[in-house]
Amino acid sequence: MSARVVLTGYMSDVNEGDDAEVTYSGIYEQLPDWLDVSDLVAGQYVAYSGPDSSQGIYNPNSTIKVLRRGHPGIIYDATPQHVRVEWAGLEEEPASFADGFCCEPLQHGDRTDVGVPGLVKVSHDDYARLAARFAAGPPTHQ
Repeated sequence: MSARVVLTGYMSDVNEGDDAEVTYSGIYEQLPDWLDVSDLVAGQYVAYSGPDSSQGIYNPNSTIKVLRRGHPGIIYDATPQHVRVEWAGLEEEPASFADGFCCEPLQHGDRTDVGVPGLVKVSHDDYARLAARFAAGPPTHQ
């Protein structure tokens, strides 16, 4: 069974005031803003869920200047103390090979879990769609 829903605010360039909508076709599941430690494995497709950041992006010729919410990547080093992600389109930037994320205890309702803030799990298909969108460059508003 699949449902079509509109997720507002999933990508950082979309907010409640924008006329454009980002849609996701599939079964909707509310995503936390962190990756559960059970999904911390090399090869896991993820999307960035932190605040916009230009840290670790230095190439002045890069079409991607800022790591934005929803940017796709693949975990290649799942060391809990320094999780490293190869970000689509930023493979040669320190954001991919030097910067990392750390596991930490996170409050989720009445319980505390261990997760990786700043990353969320995505499917291969979502990764491919997001990678194509970011490779196309920033949206132009008319």
